[in-house]
Amino acid sequence: MGLLAVAVLSSLLLTACGGAKRLPTIVICRDAFVAPVFATGSYVGGFGCNNPADVGRAPIAPPRSLVCLADLSGVKGKTVGTQVFYGRRLIEHDTYYPTDATTSASIAVSPAVVGPSASRLPFGRYTCRFLINGKVIYARKVTVG
Repeated sequence: MGLLAVAVLSSLLLTACGGAKRLPTIVICRDAFVAPVFATGSYVGGFGCNNPADVGRAPIAPPRSLVCLADLSGVKGKTVGTQVFYGRRLIEHDTYYPTDATTSASIAVSPAVVGPSASRLPFGRYTCRFLINGKVIYARKVTVG
């Protein structure tokens, strides 16, 4: 059920963000897992969530992890970056080099990157950022606590 929901969510994101002039939907969900690659192409790997519902804008209770997802278009041959900040501190980042014009970018953060003994993410503000060729194009914040 969880994997199917992630595949559907990814498909909906691609649909919602299909045009180059539309802003991508940035989804932040809790309790991430590494998602498989489906042969149908409906989801191309990366991270997913057991509950793919967006966490919304209000503060949330401490989750085991967070994942930020965005579908980007017009990125073939460009450098796509993902970042997560805890307050002002960069705690997780990744770089992609897409070979297709459209890609799903995702990044997950677990308590281990914030504090070694935590089982849940600590209170504070987290910011997910998506970059193209080093320039921030979209950012989204979530408050835990």
